[in-house]
Amino acid sequence: GNTTKMLLDRFDTDILANHPDYVFIMIGVNDAWRHFDGAKFTQTLIYPEESGKNMEQMILKTMETGAVPVIVSPYFLDRNFEDPMRKMVDEINAQYKMLAEKYHIGYIDVQAVFDEYLKTGSSYVLSSDLVHPKSVGISIIARTIYNHPDFRVIFHD
Repeated sequence: GNTTKMLLDRFDTDILANHPDYVFIMIGVNDAWRHFDGAKFTQTLIYPEESGKNMEQMILKTMETGAVPVIVSPYFLDRNFEDPMRKMVDEINAQYKMLAEKYHIGYIDVQAVFDEYLKTGSSYVLSSDLVHPKSVGISIIARTIYNHPDFRVIFHD
């Protein structure tokens, strides 16, 4: 249930305090989800622009330590590109892509890989709720990161 704001608030202590060489950041779907899950959550809503600003702060904090930040896209496992939550996740990913270009850092588009899978496969194989992955979804995410062309040197040397 964490949002980009929640992660940013604990980024120094939970991540950077471990002195990583690389920081793979995959966050943002809950920023969108809180807009659509009803009254269960009473926290302040986060809009895509703020998701982008929060991600930018995490990128800058990571770079200040000398570590390499890598954005891994959040995703929503729905074939309906007009679904309001999917549209918001796409807006968040557009913010993240711009940041990756701005800071010349890696961007791994897991959403695109899942979209390709969903052309012929069922979302129910990947997730029960269109967000939290089952074992097949986890495998796809891991394989996508592991085989990403920009990072083969990290994983294969």
